[in-house]
Amino acid sequence: FSILFFLFAGIVNSEVEPTPTPKQDMELAKFDGKILKMDEFIEGLSFRSGYRFKEMGEERIANMDPKELENLAQDYLFSEKMAEIAEKEGFADDPKVKDQMESIKQRILANLIYKKEVMDKVPEASEDECKQYYEDNKKEKYGRPFSFKMRHIFLSTYLPYVAVKGDTLEGIAEKICKDKGKVEYILKDDETKDPRYVKPEEREEKPFRALEPGEKILVPMSDADKMAVYEKTKAIHEDLKKGADFSLLAKKHSETGANKGDVIGPIMPDKDQKPMLPEIIAAVKKTEAGKFSEIVQTKHGYNIIKVEEKNDEGFIPYDQIQRTIQSTLTGERRLQESKKFLLKIAENAKGIIVNKGAFDAADHSPDSVIVEIGDKVKFTLADYDEFVPEPVRKKAETSDDKIVAILESRKVILPLLTLYAENQKLDQSEEFKSEFRHRKIMILSDQYLRKLKEDLPPPTEEEMREYYDKNLDRYKDPQKYDLSVIGRKIKDYGQKMPEEEENKLVVKLTQELNEIRKKIKTREEFEKMAREISEDPTSRNGGAIGFVPLSYRNGFGGKLEKMKAGDISEPFVYINFVYLLMVNDMIPEKIRPFEEAKNSVERDYSAMKHQEFDKNKREEILKAGGFEFLKK
Repeated sequence: FSILFFLFAGIVNSEVEPTPTPKQDMELAKFDGKILKMDEFIEGLSFRSGYRFKEMGEERIANMDPKELENLAQDYLFSEKMAEIAEKEGFADDPKVKDQMESIKQRILANLIYKKEVMDKVPEASEDECKQYYEDNKKEKYGRPFSFKMRHIFLSTYLPYVAVKGDTLEGIAEKICKDKGKVEYILKDDETKDPRYVKPEEREEKPFRALEPGEKILVPMSDADKMAVYEKTKAIHEDLKKGADFSLLAKKHSETGANKGDVIGPIMPDKDQKPMLPEIIAAVKKTEAGKFSEIVQTKHGYNIIKVEEKNDEGFIPYDQIQRTIQSTLTGERRLQESKKFLLKIAENAKGIIVNKGAFDAADHSPDSVIVEIGDKVKFTLADYDEFVPEPVRKKAETSDDKIVAILESRKVILPLLTLYAENQKLDQSEEFKSEFRHRKIMILSDQYLRKLKEDLPPPTEEEMREYYDKNLDRYKDPQKYDLSVIGRKIKDYGQKMPEEEENKLVVKLTQELNEIRKKIKTREEFEKMAREISEDPTSRNGGAIGFVPLSYRNGFGGKLEKMKAGDISEPFVYINFVYLLMVNDMIPEKIRPFEEAKNSVERDYSAMKHQEFDKNKREEILKAGGFEFLKK
């Protein structure tokens, strides 16, 4: 979407259902000799808070807790009084403040124009239109391909081999496979696993080079060795049938790298760039979710697949994407309407000059002006490359396309809309005046308070030392624990599991880890076991986490605070895992010396003094104005 949609995001998102308005004469507070009424307060509050209270609704604000409402009223009136003082002292003429107010003015006017010229003219797409769009685009956009998540145990029927001087592919095949004919199945030992051998009659068409010493290849096993791998796979399969844990066996036996036993997916065979072997896909389709497959033979070896999740091919239901479709259709139409409107302004509005021929003029130069807005903006050909993104420039084929791209650019859009709004006298409307008044109050009060605090003296060494001594806990480095963990997963995040099944799995995993715990005596033994069986992400590092504070992972549910150096915990459940923890070492908590913490102390002390200043100034202003809360 264009910059226009970015500018107007607030007005679109702020649309709320109308709510009953409190009585206009309801008196909320008395201050400075005036009465603040509820309807005035609610209107101003919505603008001053960035629409947060507008989304709450008027009834909810009017019926808030009285104390909370009183605090809001005090903030409201304090800001108003500070803005009044700032204006009397000429602070509104400060260049920084003037720039902020001009920017706010432009954005308010832009929102008013967008509401009037686009939103009011292009209503949201109807239910019938959305349904028709869904049906027309169902196959192209809303198809849901076959997908699944799985774990697998893989045992390779290839042996890694490093070539030595004098080796040939044929010789290696005969030595290892006991069959020269298997030379065609020798693979490169890299990510591609492509065939290494090229038939002599094909070498003119395909590149082939002789085997080099040190080169790594994968060689098919002999039939006898291959049978041994099959028997091992068969034994693993039998263990699974007897109830053995799939992840644990995968960690122990699978030849799939560091993440063996982890969930893979979601896999979408029809969309994945690197297609999965058809034998694996066929096995997944035959296997129920939560179950494991029969032994699957592929060209690389033997596999056992556990299907964790499976979704059949189909379509995303309409009710799941109805709001997305409505938003898309409405957004596209409003975008097109906004482009037409911008072009209409540029062609007809007083004070705007558009030179469409600048792009094709024979005498054009980087300084050639394309769009001119009064004395505020001159947009040149050089600006076109700087302010219009390259993808937009590529799409802009006609002169109108290029002009619209310029009108939407950040250099032009707000000055353009501001000039149009002024021509239409929108800056004289009550809607604009009301919002701008409240936004102006916030800018003046915030900037004026900030200016007053610049005059506060910096803290002295003595003040900082006194603050440090009274707040030592702020500068305390917490106790840290050097941890290693073994985690056995109960279920994946968000996965649903029957309570009885989950409880049985927890008991089983707890028993397994308890047996393992009895055998572990050293850190090396703990981390060796973590590499073999842990399903926590730290398993690749042997379960080592390093030094962490007590707050790390919420202290594993409070278990960590009860441990000391050298301890190995009993198995315990935390979130979706059963864990063992080992505390390798501990660093006790310590308070940083003053000199080491000095920068933090200065920052904290200054923040405290600024808060005190704000509080005292607020109390001073409210007392001077005789603040009285009237809605008890």
